[in-house]
Amino acid sequence: MGSTGNPLEKLPLLDCKYESRAESKANRRRAVTGIVLMCAASVSFAAMATTVRWGSTSLSSPYLAFTRALMQGLFALLYCAKFRINPFGPKEARAVLALRGVTGFMGATSYYFTLRFLPIGDANALTFTGPIITMVMASIFLGESFRSFHVFGAAAASIGVLLVAGPNEIIKNLSSSAGGMTRLIGACCALSQAVCSSMSYLAIRTVGNKASFACSVFAFSLYVAPLMAVEGCILGTPVFMLPRSSREWLVILLAGSFALLANSLLSMSLQMVEASKSGPARNLQLLFAFLFGWLFLGETPKIESIIGSCIILSAILYIGYKTLEEERNEYPDTPSPFPPETPTPDM
Repeated sequence: MGSTGNPLEKLPLLDCKYESRAESKANRRRAVTGIVLMCAASVSFAAMATTVRWGSTSLSSPYLAFTRALMQGLFALLYCAKFRINPFGPKEARAVLALRGVTGFMGATSYYFTLRFLPIGDANALTFTGPIITMVMASIFLGESFRSFHVFGAAAASIGVLLVAGPNEIIKNLSSSAGGMTRLIGACCALSQAVCSSMSYLAIRTVGNKASFACSVFAFSLYVAPLMAVEGCILGTPVFMLPRSSREWLVILLAGSFALLANSLLSMSLQMVEASKSGPARNLQLLFAFLFGWLFLGETPKIESIIGSCIILSAILYIGYKTLEEERNEYPDTPSPFPPETPTPDM
């Protein structure tokens, strides 16, 4: 009689995709945490946008972006000093962090000008094409998933964008008044911001866990602050000056604090979950932008903007739901293929 051998030897080779139940739960928990952080970042971005819109009547866009960058850079340096982190990040990640800083500057410039030309609700609705663009670019450059429901959501969101942009109003007023031209410039700035933000998100996602989130925040400040100073000189709006009133001090402190919180949460979120999965949560900012604009700025949105925003938000929620469903299917609670251990009786 030959030996029966170890029963584990008779098991087929395990699939490399197999994960234990604990690992599956940990992955799902990490993905959900990343999405929650993105939701919190969205609310902070909406609060920052409301503050910038409130202060844009007396403070220039370069000045607001410059002071915001200084506050974020100071926090990042203090954080890195406390935890002994190189604020420039590891050598292999510095080129990507530089890309994050440059695209952050371009996105910040576009966004601040958008808030000067459009009501806060319309401005945020148009910039919410960013998650759709992010999903497409993440699929192309990072190999992240891009499913049929992403295509459907992108098409629906595009219809919503057209409604919010108000093409009929632009065409009607373009030749007769400055209103149409102002809205057209604002819409172009908003779409430019969406593209630049998508590139910035991909840069953060590419860095991943190679560098602390504080390195990403510092990279943004490192490039935005000097570039905004140059832009201010070109536009004749100097940035090297102190606020002239208590209201301006309040605007700068609030905008900088909300921006710091938003960018920190954003960076941590993108380190935890794929951009295509956390991106839809970014659009929660849309609801709070309209809410804050109505409560604090007295801006009543047009019916076309409300309908368009609802379409965009519905498309994003649909994508988010399908993404979470896909996440559950990707990490199921697979039972262990190993037979349960049988206790050996005491001799």
